[in-house]
Amino acid sequence: DGTQASGSDVEHTYPAPGTYPVTLDVAAGGQSGSHTADVLVEEPNEPPTVSSFVCLPNPLIAGRIATCTFVVTDADGDDVTWRVTTDSESNTCIEGVDTGDCTQSHEGASSGGTVVPFNLLSTAGFTEDATLRVEAADETGAEAEVMELDVVIEPNEPPSISIFACSPGVVLPGTLSLCTLAILDLNDDDVEWTVEVVGGTEACLDSNPGPSCQTMVQGTGNLFPLTLLLELRTPHSTPGQTITLRATIDDGLDVVQRETTVLVL
Repeated sequence: DGTQASGSDVEHTYPAPGTYPVTLDVAAGGQSGSHTADVLVEEPNEPPTVSSFVCLPNPLIAGRIATCTFVVTDADGDDVTWRVTTDSESNTCIEGVDTGDCTQSHEGASSGGTVVPFNLLSTAGFTEDATLRVEAADETGAEAEVMELDVVIEPNEPPSISIFACSPGVVLPGTLSLCTLAILDLNDDDVEWTVEVVGGTEACLDSNPGPSCQTMVQGTGNLFPLTLLLELRTPHSTPGQTITLRATIDDGLDVVQRETTVLVL
């Protein structure tokens, strides 16, 4: 680029990438010589970047699983190694989608722009928030800016039974009583419900009008409030007998139960 310098050790900074001829002239004792070589100046290496780091759901219910992703890119197309960790105080662990192991850290390698998925598993009963940390470096050792994400861990709200009653509550043998079960779940979890006749009394339940009648009916749901209508039949019940029904609701973390009774005259 036309710059000149003298001495046995010289330095020069080129303003832009390109190929530059460099000529060395040497003179000593009446002798002289010259040699020209090309210097290739390349673009400076760009470190990788980590972006779009997200976990859903967030907040996360203790005992549930969050699905997490982040994106690793490298403008130079270098291979990138990455590592994601969670703090041990939060009682969470990281599960790679292709490993099945749940540990405090998960690592791998990628090139170009890569979406990295993993699962964050929380422990039931522990509500210490989790801090996730992603580090990445390319093959030259250039490091990405560390990215952190806080995941709020909240306690599970157990399902509740707001209504469990049969009407009429007093029946004659062979007559029907219509039973209502209303379920709430503030976390909108999938719940399994069961209603059963307790104690071997001669009564049965039917969740759909028709000939089918069983001592236990069950199902699932996740739209709340969830209201169920059941027929209690007493075709062979003995007068003076008390029929006890038990409802059980399970959201996968907590189980609640409630009983109601019907008297046969």
